[in-house]
Amino acid sequence: MRSILNILALVILLGIIGWRMSAFWNDPDVLPPDDFVEYWAAGKLNLHGENPYDPELLYPLERFEANRKDMDEFGPTPRERAVMMWNPPWTLTIAMPLGMLPARLGQLVWMLINFGIVGGCAFLLWRLYGGRSNHWWLALALSFVYMPTVYCISSGQISGWILLGATLFLYFEQKNWCYLAGAAGVLMAIKPHLVYLFWPVLLGYSFFHPRGWKIIAGGVGTGIVFTLIPLALNSQVLHQYLDAMGNRPPEQFKSPTLGTLLRIPFEEPTESIYTPLQRNFKLQFVPNLLGLLWLCYFAARQKSLNWNWRDKLPLVLLVSFVTAAYGAWPYDLLILLSAVIEIAAGVDRNSSRRNIFLSAGLFIAITLTMALMSAFKAYSFWFFWAGPTILTAYLLLRRIISSSAPVLSQID
Repeated sequence: MRSILNILALVILLGIIGWRMSAFWNDPDVLPPDDFVEYWAAGKLNLHGENPYDPELLYPLERFEANRKDMDEFGPTPRERAVMMWNPPWTLTIAMPLGMLPARLGQLVWMLINFGIVGGCAFLLWRLYGGRSNHWWLALALSFVYMPTVYCISSGQISGWILLGATLFLYFEQKNWCYLAGAAGVLMAIKPHLVYLFWPVLLGYSFFHPRGWKIIAGGVGTGIVFTLIPLALNSQVLHQYLDAMGNRPPEQFKSPTLGTLLRIPFEEPTESIYTPLQRNFKLQFVPNLLGLLWLCYFAARQKSLNWNWRDKLPLVLLVSFVTAAYGAWPYDLLILLSAVIEIAAGVDRNSSRRNIFLSAGLFIAITLTMALMSAFKAYSFWFFWAGPTILTAYLLLRRIISSSAPVLSQID
């Protein structure tokens, strides 16, 4: 009977997906392209040897070929309207295949890939953190209810690939496949500023564990390959990226970061949160100093050299994200899914009522708050509370679960 119900549920689910995909394909106003256009257009330009960081070239592709209609509201000129891909050139190795496809087909393929990435990472993380094998569906349910997943997939963002990099890094490192772990780490370098503490941690780890140098070697080798591929089609792409970051950095955006909170008091008084920031971009990087100070304190408190990446990486990613210089948009919170599933797997192993109610209550409260903010179309800046709240909830729940379940090591 259960198998029949499972098959029926699968048929209904596939029917719903098919119905929505049909609407998506036939109506351009269903799931408009949003941020997907930046990767598709940049990939298309680089494929043809053109500058993927030039807003004058990006705008006509994004506005007319990809049909992103709301771009006309961004400013009076194409330079102000274009949606820039600020990711480093090795990201183009992932973006260029999208540029080979018509925009709408590419968006559909990108959406399905992101679905697969989140589902696969959820399943793998559940196994890595010791969730009961017959409860794997709980990891999928949490992952797809988690609002940043919705934001990332619906907007066509690339944050899922960073989650994939972190998940595969943990998996390969646990298997002692060091070169593959390093190769997976390259995916985290798609938005290196959001996981910036990972790099000094890996370097420090390598001084005490020889296998760390194998991880670095795998990462450097893969990074070179990922960079040479777009470079082979556009020999100026490195210079073009450095020029864009040097002359047109993403300094005007009010991203939900501590750095933005530091800058706002120094801006001219304005009635609109949409008004671009104008000055003191350097203040965005002050939180990085706080993150590095935390890392020094965290390293000093380690009582042994037996570093376990499975136990430590989620916290490193959380602190990196909370103290990131810029970015850290609501869809980027998907990077923190490893922490969410670590806690869920710990609760699953030790199903006390206290742990279940506390962890479920916090998850529901955070999820509903984000959902309500989205329903009322809150500007992304107002999500600045989300990262610190998830970090606080993680530390609280991790300590509670660790005290009652010795499978998880303590946070030192």
